[in-house]
Amino acid sequence: MVKTISYDPTKRRLRGEEMLKIDQELKVEIEAIGRKGDGITKINGHTIFIQGGEVEIGKTYNIKIIKICPKFSFADLIGVI
Repeated sequence: MVKTISYDPTKRRLRGEEMLKIDQELKVEIEAIGRKGDGITKINGHTIFIQGGEVEIGKTYNIKIIKICPKFSFADLIGVI
């Protein structure tokens, strides 16, 4: 199951109960592959680039947030679900 959370770039925090945090682990589904082979997913419009391994569109992965920016974030691949 993909965790659904939203992001407010003006506050650099998520709306609702949860904030996106460094070292936070999430389960996400890959929506696209970037030109460098990184996985790309979105959580309520906030783009997350996933590095550190080969990914496939449509598969679900565990990721760990490593950097948060106002319009996008970066995460490391932890494993396949």
